[in-house]
Amino acid sequence: MNQSFLPPEPADDYAFRFDSPIESVIFGGELDLAGWLVHLGGKPVHGIRAIVQRRFFRRKILRARRKRTRLEVAMAFPHLPHAESSGFLLELRLRLGRNRLTFQVLDH
Repeated sequence: MNQSFLPPEPADDYAFRFDSPIESVIFGGELDLAGWLVHLGGKPVHGIRAIVQRRFFRRKILRARRKRTRLEVAMAFPHLPHAESSGFLLELRLRLGRNRLTFQVLDH
């Protein structure tokens, strides 16, 4: 019998949540995204960034502010050492038109 094994998804090693749903912004403007992210194996996360890309324009890379205290995350994941400081804030300035957001994590 021939079985194909798929490689594990790196995103399966993380738990994350945004504080509120991401709303559609029609005419550009400011969009602040807050949430939390932890590595389920207890390894540290060194940075989060968002890449804002528009058609026919250069992409813009924005770093998130990290180390926001999240006591509810520390209570939900008491076995993870970095859970309390897992919060982040992304302050996005969007231009007119369709913007594509990609989130990236700099981990261990």
